[in-house]
Amino acid sequence: MAAPAREVVELPRRRTALRAAVVALRPRQWSKNLLVFAGIVFAAKLGDAVRWGEALAAFGAYCALSSAAYLVNDLRDREHDRLHPVKRERPVARGELSVGGAVGLAALLGAAALAITGWLGWPSLGLAAGFAGLQLAYSFGVKHVVLVDVLAIGGLFVIRAAAVASEQEQYARIEESRAKLVDAEAEVPKAMADAFRTGRLGILDYYKLRNIQADTNMRQSIAGASTMTPVKQ
Repeated sequence: MAAPAREVVELPRRRTALRAAVVALRPRQWSKNLLVFAGIVFAAKLGDAVRWGEALAAFGAYCALSSAAYLVNDLRDREHDRLHPVKRERPVARGELSVGGAVGLAALLGAAALAITGWLGWPSLGLAAGFAGLQLAYSFGVKHVVLVDVLAIGGLFVIRAAAVASEQEQYARIEESRAKLVDAEAEVPKAMADAFRTGRLGILDYYKLRNIQADTNMRQSIAGASTMTPVKQ
């Protein structure tokens, strides 16, 4: 009796190193990070170019963090993925992207993302660090825990939504403080005029107030850059 013929499985052609790296980043998953733009929409700042620039920077940072997490996940699961009918096509599992290359690329993306969010401010950096930590926890075991895995995925979406919303909240508080300051400054001339009229303010007192005002204006001009971009540290 003749032995049954074995099925020959044709393997797909190997990808180039560059294409393998791009595939390993999973750019199709970046659409999840569009949630960072929700802060601009709900803050009604659609016409603010500065806010859009910051949101785009945050979007790039979270795409980099997501891709770094995918690389770490593929590195950890590469032996198991090679036995899976679909996951074995991943670049790391197929050996198209070396372990060293994947580690280096993940580290580069993570550092770039943290640098961008650090430039945006401490709140953004804290959220990005939490996002990265939760991604790592998911890859190293949480994804195998029933219900906890769903909570972790939900937490990732919450962080994405809060990434720019926290900055918008800070801007709103600062703008409110500026409005109060303008109102208070508008009352100063009126108060001085009333004091002169009632005799409660002398000439020397007037010049002392003018010196104080000049000193305040100088301090505000020196700190102008920091007040214009208050969230940057």
